[in-house]
Amino acid sequence: MTNSKLFKSRRRSLRTRFKLKKYFCDNVLRISLFKSNKNILVQLIDDSNSCTLCAIGTNSNLFLLSHSEYLKKNRVSMNVADKLANIFANLIKEKIFKDDKNKNYKFVFDRGANKYVGIVKRFVDGLRQNDISI
Repeated sequence: MTNSKLFKSRRRSLRTRFKLKKYFCDNVLRISLFKSNKNILVQLIDDSNSCTLCAIGTNSNLFLLSHSEYLKKNRVSMNVADKLANIFANLIKEKIFKDDKNKNYKFVFDRGANKYVGIVKRFVDGLRQNDISI
């Protein structure tokens, strides 16, 4: 990758993150996604406390134990994004909504340097199907 493409990618990720800053308050959590050719990594971040609440990726044991057949030739596909969205939505429901049932959390999606097409869009649609409103 040339320096100009790397610079544009870095600028895009910073630009999307700064746009999300206006939504941050006490009950807003950020879902951050990192995608490479081989893996998808997703984490739920509480920016008011500066901590990661839960994280999962295609290389984590939780995903590999149940859905290793979806990883073919160490590549990420649309089916992997669907399965990861289902697991991540269940993880959010267990860890976040189990503790604070009365709080109304809002989620903001941070796509980083990725465009909102393909695998990224399929992941967000999978979260929305599991009643996580973004």
